[in-house]
Amino acid sequence: MPAPAAALEGETITGTVVDETGAPARGVQVIAVSAESGISHTETTTGFTGAYTLRLSRAGGYRTRRQCSGVHAGGEADQPA
Repeated sequence: MPAPAAALEGETITGTVVDETGAPARGVQVIAVSAESGISHTETTTGFTGAYTLRLSRAGGYRTRRQCSGVHAGGEADQPA
């Protein structure tokens, strides 16, 4: 899956995951990983429209990681917060 479009809003990361055809990818697990420590901080699952919101406990640099059905579903994208 391509990397999701994401926008930072305060202490959240929001975005949409789409498949290779551009259709929304629902049920994909999205995880915020600290760019500094590599530790996962929060996770959520995309909804019907492929949208997600990750609420962060603290500001910093993060990467988002996507997984679908237990298989890594795409690259990582850096997201400063």
